[in-house]
Amino acid sequence: MLQLRGPGGVKGRLFAQHLDLGERLGEPFPQEVNVSLWIHLLEGGVASPGLSHRSTPLLNWRPRIELMFSSSQGRRRVVDCRRESLRLSQALPRRPHPVDDNRKAVPDPSSGSSAPLHAGDISRVVNLLAGSLDPAATLDGLVAIAAEVLRVEHAAVLQKDGAHFRIAAARGIDGLSDTPVASTLAHEVLTSGLAQRRSDLRGTDSTTLILLNGGREARSVVVVPIATGSGPVGLIEALSPEVDAFSPDDEALLSSLAQAAALAWQNASEYQAARHRERLATAGAALTAAVTRGLPMEQVLQVTVDSACESVGAAAGAILMPAEGGSPDLVLAAQRNLPPEHTSLLRQLPSASRALPALTFRERRLLKYASAPEANADARLDPALLPGAGAALAAPLIYRGQDFGVLSLFWSGPHAHLDDETESIQGLAVQAASVIADVAGIRRGRETENQLRSTLDNMTDGVILVDREDRIVYANRAAGELTNVNHKPGESLHDMSARLELLGTSGDPLPVPSDLGSLVNIATSETVSTEATIARAGGQATLLVTASPVNTDDGARLGSVWVLRDVTEERERRENLEDLNRQKDEFLTLVSHELKTPLTTVLGYAHVLQRQFAGISEDTDFAFSELVSEANRMSSMINALLELSRIQSARLRERLDLDYVDLNGLVQGRVARRRQRDPRKRIALELPTTERLEALGDHQRLEQVLDNLLDNAVRYNTAGGRILIRLARADDEAVISIADDGPGVPIEEKDFIFEPYSRGMRHESGLGLGLYISREIVQAHDGKIWLDSEPGYGSAFHVALKLVIDEVPIED
Repeated sequence: MLQLRGPGGVKGRLFAQHLDLGERLGEPFPQEVNVSLWIHLLEGGVASPGLSHRSTPLLNWRPRIELMFSSSQGRRRVVDCRRESLRLSQALPRRPHPVDDNRKAVPDPSSGSSAPLHAGDISRVVNLLAGSLDPAATLDGLVAIAAEVLRVEHAAVLQKDGAHFRIAAARGIDGLSDTPVASTLAHEVLTSGLAQRRSDLRGTDSTTLILLNGGREARSVVVVPIATGSGPVGLIEALSPEVDAFSPDDEALLSSLAQAAALAWQNASEYQAARHRERLATAGAALTAAVTRGLPMEQVLQVTVDSACESVGAAAGAILMPAEGGSPDLVLAAQRNLPPEHTSLLRQLPSASRALPALTFRERRLLKYASAPEANADARLDPALLPGAGAALAAPLIYRGQDFGVLSLFWSGPHAHLDDETESIQGLAVQAASVIADVAGIRRGRETENQLRSTLDNMTDGVILVDREDRIVYANRAAGELTNVNHKPGESLHDMSARLELLGTSGDPLPVPSDLGSLVNIATSETVSTEATIARAGGQATLLVTASPVNTDDGARLGSVWVLRDVTEERERRENLEDLNRQKDEFLTLVSHELKTPLTTVLGYAHVLQRQFAGISEDTDFAFSELVSEANRMSSMINALLELSRIQSARLRERLDLDYVDLNGLVQGRVARRRQRDPRKRIALELPTTERLEALGDHQRLEQVLDNLLDNAVRYNTAGGRILIRLARADDEAVISIADDGPGVPIEEKDFIFEPYSRGMRHESGLGLGLYISREIVQAHDGKIWLDSEPGYGSAFHVALKLVIDEVPIED
């Protein structure tokens, strides 16, 4: 075992072990091997600027190199580099070549190698590949080294991008041909994972085979995969205009360089991913801090753009958001380093535009372009609308299905969008959208709160908001003025009510706030109201106190809201009105009784006189007939007044004599009576033919309703007009309809037709109480009454009553 010390800047102990060297060479291991390349690539270290090496070329041997790295933190890692060592040894010349002072190798005609590799070449690989932690720079360094070592002018690294290849690094290459990927040598190499050489491309379509433009005169090509343990990275192609330009040693050499570059690329990618995660965390922390500090929306958006640009090294960025007021346009909400002409362009961008932000907003998915030519190749985009001449990326700002805008980033040159970087931007966009949603929600909440406070403070009613522990959260100005008490936020509602000077019905102070105290307990589950009389400056006042619970959607209690209304004047008016109504009822009752007794006497004698003097003369018969008719009309009016008095003085529902009522018979009976009374009237009747309809009701009261409606139809019908009475079933109800051919009811009178003393503009005789009494009777039966009327086309009154028997056959 031979101990080797690493170059400066590498901390640890290195051990190398060779197998069968004594048997194969007959001597101890003769060379000092500089293996710092492997240390740097496998451990992710950075090559020291003072890297030292031996200039002696490696001779013919097959080493097995095993490296152990022991860090100062005690971590150990053992790496078996057997495969890499074998590839390296295969790439070396079979015997030493003379080296002049300028380090130009002297070619050996017997060797197939076009460029022997010296230890100095390994040093350049270390410095160029391991010295960069940028994946793109690593691949670019690989192309440069390969072109120098293989003495070629055309080389490129290709990476798979979906179903296509893209150039990641190149020397002397103009671009990619339009050849289908599946028919190329690149596709074969990437699929199989094995290197390929073509020594003579004459007679073949070289552009189809090698895929690259710029090497149209190529006669030889070598293609080597670039892969890590986690999968393929891409492949490197080297082209030469000479036939049989590449030997197996060249292929092995390029494979070793590709392997070294793959490991460097993996370390650089992991490093960049860690940097992206760190920058994303920093960006997220900046957004969180902006929200925590309560910054305005404009500053939050600016922090978002700045953080996004800094996290991925973008030269410029912008956030566009939907315009307010339902406009389909996008407006520039924040930007960083945008050129003036593009700032003006994006200030008001139609959503149908071919600019990248508008396209991203429409498609609602992240779009990325590694270079300006790649973006220009997308027919959906307008190149003139793309800031800069480099890469671009745009991510939609979507949170919980709602679109908040687009985050757009631009680079001044080509930029490979690594998966980690894309995921970072996507995550940042989601976080930014959620922050924007939260800030917008906070802003709307504050605006709503201010509007609510302004509205409540300008109300004449007092409003008190109480939390779940019955503490005052807010009380408007009117609440303090109405109660003459200063309502303190945080004060218990019980303590507040205790400070009110409540008065009893006699005007004496109450010892405890009994009414309000009980409301506090009840208002936790239902809306309750009470009137409270309180003492305040200048006398006393009556407040209507209404308390309602405030709950969440799932029923959890949040608190309650209390509304205080000064009803002092309303209460006084109500008491005065009740007193007037009482006096009116007493007067009507008194007058009705006092009039009914003499009127009954007058009507009795009028009937006697009419019979005794009947036939004396036409004038006498007419006089006595008018006397009896007018006496009957006056009796009906007195009866209506008495009925009104009875309805208003007691609950009619409790005085109903309920029984099963045959509605068929009821209607037939009242129609027959009206026909007998007015034989010249055209009165038609329609009844069900297959069933008898019954309802639970007061037979006499329902007769009264029909009589009132028939009287109304006869009174307002046109001369010779028809009156139709119909009884029909509608689901579980019986509907009685009485229609006439009269002039109809004017539109302005329909809303008042069932009010007491309502006769409208018709100026007919009567007190206007019949329809009012009919409505009260029907409603006492839990029924409905309504009017259908159109001026000039008659009127139809309808009464609906609940049925108690679905269907009873009519007996023959």
